[in-house]
Amino acid sequence: MADKTVPILLRRVKATGSHLGMHPAAVQHRDRQRLIPTFCVGAPSATAAALDDWQALSRAGKIPAQ
Repeated sequence: MADKTVPILLRRVKATGSHLGMHPAAVQHRDRQRLIPTFCVGAPSATAAALDDWQALSRAGKIPAQ
């Protein structure tokens, strides 16, 4: 089981898309438009917690939908 204090890093659009249930091309498109919380470490990356928070806010209508 992962330690809750260590963030889970999702590297590349394939891993991010798998976590979000989106196609990697859709993740890449949204990344380029700055619609999802990603950062670059050689390739678009994100933390699972940031993506989960982003999805919750998106579903609540507080930010544009994915």
